[in-house]
Amino acid sequence: MFETMYEAEGVGLAAQQVGYTGRETVWEGSVRPAVFINPEILWTEGEYIGEEGCLALPEDSENAECVTRRGIRCRVCALDGNGRVFEMDLDGIAAKALQHEIDHLNGVLILEHFNAIKRNLLRGQLRKLQREGKKQAPGMTYV
Repeated sequence: MFETMYEAEGVGLAAQQVGYTGRETVWEGSVRPAVFINPEILWTEGEYIGEEGCLALPEDSENAECVTRRGIRCRVCALDGNGRVFEMDLDGIAAKALQHEIDHLNGVLILEHFNAIKRNLLRGQLRKLQREGKKQAPGMTYV
């Protein structure tokens, strides 16, 4: 998963984005990369409103970013790559990215943050690109 995330120049990746069904996400942390297995957000604080994109959307989709609302800070509890429980406090882009990846694990796609008109337009573009056999990033699958 890390290889796919790096190749796509992302900061996080959920298992479903590469065809795995497990509740696992990887993230490029400020100190070191991290694996989160069965992550749960314990709390969020503050509110960040801003543009957000997704590796699951094709690069050539028009208007593939949307405005989302995320906590500025959050605490997550998860298992690490060795099966040990840990908690981590995150803020800024790290909090935003992890909340985004956990959305994927919970079946919430960034499309659900778009307004109805933009969401329907983008779905049409995704279907067209899928018919043409295009992919948005190496190793990624359409959602």
